[in-house]
Amino acid sequence: MTSNHPDAYWRQFRMDSMRDLQFLAHHLHDRAMVLSGMREIADFPQLSRRELQCLEMTASGLMAKQICARLAISVSAVQLYLASARRKLTVATTSEAVAKATALELI
Repeated sequence: MTSNHPDAYWRQFRMDSMRDLQFLAHHLHDRAMVLSGMREIADFPQLSRRELQCLEMTASGLMAKQICARLAISVSAVQLYLASARRKLTVATTSEAVAKATALELI
């Protein structure tokens, strides 16, 4: 990409886009693993340990800032884990993710 924007603009743009790019990279990696035959599509979502922890803590009423303090990770990491869980559970909101994970007895 080229532009006449100053370096400070690009640094801020990069920081603002980081979460979306990490989410996209994770999704592309998952699809590549399935398409290459290295991983099969599961009958039900396979959530990571951190995704499950974040969902469980959200279900118990904690906010992202409280979760990050308990898990010793950043707020953006908590948001990324919750976004990944929503994607894997094919829901739009974190509340729906908690409800579906509970219904599937994942948490």
